[in-house]
Amino acid sequence: MLTREDDVDAHALRRQGWTISAIARHLGHDRKTIRAYLTGGRVAGQRASTADDPLAPFVGYLKQRLADDPHVWATGLFDEVVTLGFDRSYPTFTRGLRTHRLRPHCEPCASSAGRDHAVIAHPPGEEVQWDWVELPDPPGHWNGGAHAHLLVGALPCSGKWRGVLADAEDLPHLVEALHAVSARLGGLPKRWRFDRMATVASPNTGRVTASFAVVVSHRLGEHVLDIATSAGTVLARHRREPDGAGVLVRDTVHVTALETAVLAAFDTGKPCARKVRRPPTAAALAEAEHLTEQLRGQHTGEREVVVDLARYAQAARLRQVAP
Repeated sequence: MLTREDDVDAHALRRQGWTISAIARHLGHDRKTIRAYLTGGRVAGQRASTADDPLAPFVGYLKQRLADDPHVWATGLFDEVVTLGFDRSYPTFTRGLRTHRLRPHCEPCASSAGRDHAVIAHPPGEEVQWDWVELPDPPGHWNGGAHAHLLVGALPCSGKWRGVLADAEDLPHLVEALHAVSARLGGLPKRWRFDRMATVASPNTGRVTASFAVVVSHRLGEHVLDIATSAGTVLARHRREPDGAGVLVRDTVHVTALETAVLAAFDTGKPCARKVRRPPTAAALAEAEHLTEQLRGQHTGEREVVVDLARYAQAARLRQVAP
């Protein structure tokens, strides 16, 4: 089974042109396992079950039932499917409801579930976030003084992160720590993000320091400025102001997109009356009848094995007769 972190790495390496064999060797898994996750045959973090899904025959009926009444109680649904032939426990039934995601989302009844919490794009394996973390009162054998300095590099999409302790947060220690963390992450991504790190950009002006060896690239006709290192790694992208304005406007596209998505999903309607139990509609009854016919056909189609004991009795009598 691949974790969520390994699954993101596998897809990112595949997009970069790696072969399945190379990805399998890099992550330490079998080629068949890597191929199954890349083709969508398996889901990260979920073990492949060898047993049959007991709720599979009833999915059609449950979908129709929940489409007619999204707030029907699970206990009521359980009683209905038991009548139709479901022979497992209630926890197995509710687990199947969650696995198949049969209950639709109702916006008036949910305060935040199902809404977009963030719309900032973080392509898998293509971006890393760098931050200094100060750890107070470190152990004495660290020899770090009152605070220990930890440089953390995190991949926002997968959640994978690595860190390195440094004696200080100056430029030489930063460069050394960047190299160490990048090696532990397995390579260099295309984009680096820094949040007002003093050794990279001035906290007061937001301008990148000259000592970090960066270049600012701008193409004619474009309205953005890319701040990148000499190796081509983009650190930040900003919208251009008119020449001579003397100001730097930060990119607010992410904030605007998030606000738009939240306002679009917001609903001022009253919560639905969940406790109103509605009987099955005609469509649900038709699905139930179709399911009953299918299950009846499976039972009648099974081959019955009949043992004729008369043959065994006749053979026993013949053995009792002397030749």
